[in-house]
Amino acid sequence: DPAFTGGDPAGKAAAVGDFAATGGARGDTEEVALVLDQLKGGPAWWQFAFVTGLGDGLRRGGSLPAKNVATLISKPPAPLAEKVGALQRVIDGAEAIAMNPKNAAAERLAALPLVQQQGIDKVLPLAENLIAQTEPAEIQAAACQMLSKFDRAKVADFFFARWKTLGPTPLREALTLIAASPSTAVPLMEKMKAGEINPALMPPMQKWVYGRSKDEKVKALAIELFGQAT
Repeated sequence: DPAFTGGDPAGKAAAVGDFAATGGARGDTEEVALVLDQLKGGPAWWQFAFVTGLGDGLRRGGSLPAKNVATLISKPPAPLAEKVGALQRVIDGAEAIAMNPKNAAAERLAALPLVQQQGIDKVLPLAENLIAQTEPAEIQAAACQMLSKFDRAKVADFFFARWKTLGPTPLREALTLIAASPSTAVPLMEKMKAGEINPALMPPMQKWVYGRSKDEKVKALAIELFGQAT
């Protein structure tokens, strides 16, 4: 409906996202197919809101075997097989917006949640370009934050491999992401112990938390690096 999709999207995007999330969570292929039929034309705010909401709904579970948009596109159920191309077109449009430094930062930031809907293998190379120091700080930060829903170990390895070249913003975001989980904090602290990363970079709260951890390996590393938690 042009009366709905046109004009100021304030307040409307959330409604579209909630609708799509509900359909994705229910796994109603007929309902999803009807909306996919409307994903025509150039990139638009409501298309972005729909695809982002659909991804959120798929992650909640339901009757659809796909639990994310990337899988829905690559392995669609039969009723959606000829319709998921519309999803890919919207994501491709969002990627083009996000990756173009000539676009306004606000437009690029709005497109990044759709870029995230692709699998980690596609997103990591894009993130590498977006965390370059030539990018605005808010773009660098958002690029790091969009990796938070992927396998934390793979994301940590991505940052570790580039640690010496990270600018201040991605370095801060990487530390926040990696230090937040014991599974990745251990390799982080091991690199600190080996002299590859400065222990002073560990956020103070995480020093205290890991120094009191019930995981003996985590606790021992933290005490060795940062001293006894008080």
